[in-house]
Amino acid sequence: GGIFFSKSENIAYLHDDGTLPDFGGKGYQTALIGYRVNIAADQGITRIYALVEHGSKSWRNYLKLGFDQIQIANVFSYNNI
Repeated sequence: GGIFFSKSENIAYLHDDGTLPDFGGKGYQTALIGYRVNIAADQGITRIYALVEHGSKSWRNYLKLGFDQIQIANVFSYNNI
């Protein structure tokens, strides 16, 4: 999992928080999300964001940790090259 943050802008972005299939369902992803939230909070950051697939395990874990869903987005891909 990764985290990008800016103390001056009071914003953190969490990304790539996944686990290998053999470790799924054991709480590791939830712990990884919480760990990075704590990193941001220790820096005084109060605005923390992530982009996840609606309805996914990641989505459920973020909701479980108190994140609010603020938008549902569409992702487009162009493969005709």
